[in-house]
Amino acid sequence: MKKVLLATLIVVTVEAKELATYLDECNPKINTVCLELREGFSKGMSSFRQGNYKEAVKYFNLSIEKAEKEKLQPANFYNNLGLAYNNMKSYDNALKYFKKNIEYETKKSDSKQDKVLLSVVYGNMGLAYQGKRKLSKAIESAWKSLDIVTKLGDESKIAQRENNLGILYRDNKEYDKAIEHYKKFMEIKLKEIPKDYRMILAVYSDIAGSYQDKKEFDTALTFSEKRLTIKKKIFPKNHPEIINEYLFKGYINFQKKDYDEAKKAYEQSLKIATTRVKENDISLANAYIGIAKCHQEKREFKRAIELYKKVLDIYINKLEKGKGHPAIATTYNSLGALYVVSKKPKKGMEFYTKALPMAREFFDEKHMIVQMILQNMV
Repeated sequence: MKKVLLATLIVVTVEAKELATYLDECNPKINTVCLELREGFSKGMSSFRQGNYKEAVKYFNLSIEKAEKEKLQPANFYNNLGLAYNNMKSYDNALKYFKKNIEYETKKSDSKQDKVLLSVVYGNMGLAYQGKRKLSKAIESAWKSLDIVTKLGDESKIAQRENNLGILYRDNKEYDKAIEHYKKFMEIKLKEIPKDYRMILAVYSDIAGSYQDKKEFDTALTFSEKRLTIKKKIFPKNHPEIINEYLFKGYINFQKKDYDEAKKAYEQSLKIATTRVKENDISLANAYIGIAKCHQEKREFKRAIELYKKVLDIYINKLEKGKGHPAIATTYNSLGALYVVSKKPKKGMEFYTKALPMAREFFDEKHMIVQMILQNMV
């Protein structure tokens, strides 16, 4: 099973101890309006943190309307309103308010704090453009964010922006540039904390994923091996992180069409996993599937069927609960295909006819899984 490595851009909400950071010349200690604005802002941030973005939008908008009515510049209220809209996937509204915040910030003084805030908003604008799939615009915004903090010489913030550019370049399929920025990020962070193993693992993961996307599987495996070495140092022998790394190695070798090496990695994952869970635990299913696919590619269909039946038993016991499950439907389909290539078409059709109605319970008719089953039944 493919390991999803693409991360999410860092989301920064602009906060400060004093409301004066948000509203110029506004002192909540002596001004009732400022006090109301502070309360509205606090309610908005509370809703934001709880994931109630619609409610956050309401409070931020009310605060902005009140501030503008009093001829106070809402400043970074705009940023937080933009972030709330962004998390609601209302990207045009998000961009509207990020741009308002940038327009305001560029008119202010050249203090370090103002420049940092401007960098933050450019970074968040990149997040919204990424959501709209306008990746060249997202990259442009991320570079503006990086340029600002580079001039300030803030190494920690430079590292964050380098990582964001790595994410965006990878999303844009510019893998060499992505790898370049991931490495810059790691180089800076290692100066801060030389043995920050979790950070190193995360960056190696991103780099391995980028090489995987480039189909440079041997290099991806090199970084996977580096990850495994670190994991063995910091985790217990049967930790899920070690199990997952062997699954990843298995998948990369499978993509290389080196089915023997893939099978070895999947079997090692299974061996470790069985030391920590029961035989029918759902965490074993991915290893069984990986091994089964290797046998299938080597045309060892009987063994592949045996393993998929183990997977089916696990899924039925752990997932079905009388309602079926997409994973069960896809396993029925896999068994059907294996019986067909084993020259047992009637047995194959039995599994296809179980797979189709269950798949239709979870997917519409045009979904790839439904279409795949229908095609197999022809």
